Amino acid sequence: LSLKSLLPSLRRRTRTRMAKVIEAPPQVGTAKAPVNAVIVSDIHAPFHSEEWLARALAFAGAAGPEPVVILAGDTCDCNSLASHTPHVDPPTLESELDSAQAIIRQFARFYKKVYITLGNHEFRATRALRNLTPKLFMKMLVSGLPDNIIASPRWFSWLNGNWFVTHPQRYSKIPGKTPLGIALEMTAKEGRAINVVSGHEHHRAAVTAGRLVGICNPCLQDPDITPYITAHDLSNGFHRWQLGFTHIRADGSFRVYGAEDVGELDKQ
Repeated sequence: LSLKSLLPSLRRRTRTRMAKVIEAPPQVGTAKAPVNAVIVSDIHAPFHSEEWLARALAFAGAAGPEPVVILAGDTCDCNSLASHTPHVDPPTLESELDSAQAIIRQFARFYKKVYITLGNHEFRATRALRNLTPKLFMKMLVSGLPDNIIASPRWFSWLNGNWFVTHPQRYSKIPGKTPLGIALEMTAKEGRAINVVSGHEHHRAAVTAGRLVGICNPCLQDPDITPYITAHDLSNGFHRWQLGFTHIRADGSFRVYGAEDVGELDKQ
């Protein structure tokens, strides 16, 4: 697979492109004009949970006035470009992009704005395909989609001035690094309180230290339909994945939704 082979598809996609791709990290809301936001990460289309996707979409009705959603990395799995042993009949990158686009389009219907940043799986594509930059990947991902979508080739965004929403490229290779640890480091460096929401780990946790909050955002990936897990009988190592999303209100309060909230969510 080469970038050249994808160019005809990219040209078709970009003829009616309306979504924006910006260079800088998205600035979502401000301290003076905060927004209600839902943070969804690690969708890993096309290996996502349809049930949890439906819950995240429906939650727009309970997220407060004019809610926005941040898709914080690994929206597209990019399994077709993985360096590990491929499974039988791997998806093409184009089919993975189509699946991710369909999901993004749904979020754009339910939320006022959709902000998208990259994760380590999207960076996989830029490493595998020569001359495919993160910015070009994002153009491919959002081309032809509605104009309430803003994408960035960065791995983080800022929410309401004091929430750092991230999906570190090499997070798993930093021993002992946690969202709260990042919050403490950034607060010391910036001289102001900064809270952190981080994707990548597929776990659900919220830890506080004084005024600071570190949230490990759950995922929307379904391990039972993820071939590089099921094909190698690795399910025992991934059963601890926790599915869900985070809601951060304009007033600064938050809640991380997970399995125990299914009954409440399904009534909305």
